Amino acid sequence: MFAPKRVLAVAAVAVIAPLTACGSPSTSTPGLSMSIAPAPAAGTILTAAQVKDIVKAAGANLTSVHETIKIATRAADITGEGDMTRANGTIAIQMTMTVPQLGEMQARLVGQAFYIKMNLPQLGGKWIKIDLTDKNSPLGQMLGSVTAMSPSQMFDQYSGGLIGGTFLGTDTIGDHYVINVDTASAAKHLPAGMATNSLIQKGMKALPKSIKLNVWVKGGLLQQTVVDMGPAGTVTVTLSDFGKTVDVVAPPTAEVTSIPGLG
Repeated sequence: MFAPKRVLAVAAVAVIAPLTACGSPSTSTPGLSMSIAPAPAAGTILTAAQVKDIVKAAGANLTSVHETIKIATRAADITGEGDMTRANGTIAIQMTMTVPQLGEMQARLVGQAFYIKMNLPQLGGKWIKIDLTDKNSPLGQMLGSVTAMSPSQMFDQYSGGLIGGTFLGTDTIGDHYVINVDTASAAKHLPAGMATNSLIQKGMKALPKSIKLNVWVKGGLLQQTVVDMGPAGTVTVTLSDFGKTVDVVAPPTAEVTSIPGLG
């Protein structure tokens, strides 16, 4: 009928992926460097608690930002670009993605609704709306369980599998940390909607026993993350334009359709 559920799920995860690296909101000026402890000596081994604190602190000032995403897997490569903003505990995202066999896709996260627009004749140029409060929609449950949490809570959930890391040194991107993640433990700590989502759980089981999360920090701000999943592929998120003005709005009602139980 239309795009496979797997593609929609991957696209949804691509949109929310940057949120998991954001710390709790800061009261300082958006986009400006924050005061943090100096980086350790290159080669320093770090505990799980230390790497968690480093990444969480680096994301604390990200109130609005431009992001580019690249998901490279054996099955397909997905690229995306867009903006994220958060204010008063509310997160909004707008992305444009390129997906194999589907071409360009647009996605927006506004309040408790997730919108996807694909270039498919049967959709008549309309956006698909996924109600994040719909208990009959597995995809809605998955996204809703994440967006209902604060950025700090999201990172705490996803960091359940951290088992330590190493500071590699400073390069052209920034201070480079590599963090080890135990996938079995991470799967147990996923938010409720994702922990019970068959596509997510199947994907987690397909991953190696451990994966590496590469994180770059510069001027106290998170610059880039690369999730190295070994043979399963990589997910790269690059951030820029910190503190930019971002205005995300829902598509006009006349341009929106819904598919009950989509997930």
